[in-house]
Amino acid sequence: MSLTFVLTLFNPISKNLWSLSFIFLTGGLGFTFLAALHLACKKEITVKLLSPFISAGKNSILIYCGHELAHKIIPFYFDVNEASRSWLMIRSLLPAYLWLSIAVYLDKKKMYLNV
Repeated sequence: MSLTFVLTLFNPISKNLWSLSFIFLTGGLGFTFLAALHLACKKEITVKLLSPFISAGKNSILIYCGHELAHKIIPFYFDVNEASRSWLMIRSLLPAYLWLSIAVYLDKKKMYLNV
């Protein structure tokens, strides 16, 4: 990323041009984010934070099939008359939270769907 700042003096950062400085900046930021994520996942604290997603991964087929079968059934779907972004966000996140809760519950009961 330090090479990016040197190249910026000669060639400004511009997404439209896909300049060398833009490529080094986005590549460096992506590498930095990936390295930070790799270090964070090795900690024991993050294992507790990631446990709902691990439960969802153990029952991924059930979550997918359940979502496809129940995507127009309440409480997994409700119609929003207002097209505001906040209501659309709630309409999208509520079913995801419910399916994640179902996955955690089934993981605690040691119930898994295997194919």
